[in-house]
Amino acid sequence: MVFRFGNRLLIYQGRGKTQLEKIPKNKWIG
Repeated sequence: MVFRFGNRLLIYQGRGKTQLEKIPKNKWIG
């Protein structure tokens, strides 16, 4: 699952790990 909050990208990985990445505000990744 991929969620976008403002300029932050929150990625939920299947093994219960979370990764927080900074992305441009107007870009959607997923």
